[in-house]
Amino acid sequence: MIGIAGFGAAADYYISHVGEHSRHFADLRTYLEERLKELPENSVRINEPVSRVDYIVSLTVFGIRSETVLHALSASGVYVSAGSACSSNTHHASAALASFGLSDADAECTVRVSFGIQNTKEDIDALIAGLADGISHLAKKRR
Repeated sequence: MIGIAGFGAAADYYISHVGEHSRHFADLRTYLEERLKELPENSVRINEPVSRVDYIVSLTVFGIRSETVLHALSASGVYVSAGSACSSNTHHASAALASFGLSDADAECTVRVSFGIQNTKEDIDALIAGLADGISHLAKKRR
């Protein structure tokens, strides 16, 4: 019974703050899009679905497998997910990523960034710094 009451309280809180949260997520997404422009040209692409939510961003980091990106970012305290939510716990490219027009190879290099209400612009700064470092480091290894 306590769990049900707790869930109800959480739902009430979310509903009463949904506009505030939506603006926060939109601001974070806009900030992320601007900061991504600072990375080397043609190194990262935002995958844009026809309809989207601002709190989930799909990024393809060209030429670097998503698992490698995850490990590089987690070493600096930034945590993202591989692929799409639709492909979690599977060993094939998701239909969602294919719908973006991604090849299987690009889908293997795609990570998912999810925002929560606690995330800040400083978190995005850390993500960009981690991506820049990972791209630079891994690009040197590929030469």
